[in-house]
Amino acid sequence: SIAAELSWEAFTQRWAELVEVYEQQVPLTESTDTDKLFKIAFVQEERLADPTAAIDTYSRIVESTPDDLRALRSLERLYHVRSEWSKLAEVLRRQLGLVDEEETKVELLHTLGELLADELSDRDAAIDALEEVLGLDPNHRPTALALELHLAEEGDHQPRVALLLEPIYERAEDDAKLANALEVLLAAQLAAAEDDEVDEGARQLLRRLQSLYDKRLANQARARWAAEKLFAADPADEQARADLARLADDTGKQEIFAQAVEAALGRLDEEDTGLELALRWDLAKILDEPLSRAEEAEEHARRIIELDPTHGDAYGLLERILRDKGKWMELREVLQQRLDLSESADDKRYILGQICALNEDVLGDEGAAIAAYEQMLVLEPSDDEAVR
Repeated sequence: SIAAELSWEAFTQRWAELVEVYEQQVPLTESTDTDKLFKIAFVQEERLADPTAAIDTYSRIVESTPDDLRALRSLERLYHVRSEWSKLAEVLRRQLGLVDEEETKVELLHTLGELLADELSDRDAAIDALEEVLGLDPNHRPTALALELHLAEEGDHQPRVALLLEPIYERAEDDAKLANALEVLLAAQLAAAEDDEVDEGARQLLRRLQSLYDKRLANQARARWAAEKLFAADPADEQARADLARLADDTGKQEIFAQAVEAALGRLDEEDTGLELALRWDLAKILDEPLSRAEEAEEHARRIIELDPTHGDAYGLLERILRDKGKWMELREVLQQRLDLSESADDKRYILGQICALNEDVLGDEGAAIAAYEQMLVLEPSDDEAVR
């Protein structure tokens, strides 16, 4: 009603007059009368509903008394209500320089971090503030949650955030989140590497990821992925090769192990005979069983024997493959080669026994069988088998 409006106008007029009275009193004192200014600001904010005037008055207090937390907190409240974000950030920073209590600093820094991210779009500064929080309170849950939001958004900031969250997840034994943070760190390491090199830092991350996925998360497929990268980075790492073989077998992905070893052989220096032997032997075994690729297994077994004519296991595998495929003449040649290289009398007798049986029972070559038996008698004149 008109009467109500006139009453309100009269009411506000009286408060405005009171402000004028206080204003007249302020300059009369030797120094700024902050008590009077606080009264003025209260009237402006609460009675006159004039936040702009209240902000000006609180700013006068801060100008005359920079360490007045009461005025700064009032400005913080008003800037928030009016969405004056840059000024709010400045007021929060000024408060941080004045307070000593860690709990208060944590609260202010967290508020500043969220303000910088959500309202001022200054992600780097926001992360700076949140990092300071963790320096004071390493287990501050709201800050961890805020950092997780940053981690979920792609960008150059992710490795830094992952590094901040990693110890939090480790302490909390939050294995799934820890694995995610480590993968972010690994991706950054690999992206920064030259010529796709996997340096020691990246390898350490891969080892942690493999162990985490294998032993704590029961995710053998992902553990195999880490082991595969470790092996590719250093085929000479026996533990990495053994882990990859085990994990490939456990997940029924032996083909992945075979492909990884074949790729490693393709990159190998010709002079590294010892490593080539080890890789080819692992590959020959898995190609034979369970992959049932006997021809390829035979090829690798022959190459192993070429590199190391004393490799008894390779001879054994090659001989079995040749028997299974019915390649009897080739089998006899291999047995003869093995006989010629053998130095042990017992080994010679064992090989001659196989040659004799092959010539007599399979090839029907009595002459060759007799010649082999005669060699057995030279080694052991009382050998009943040779005499018969």
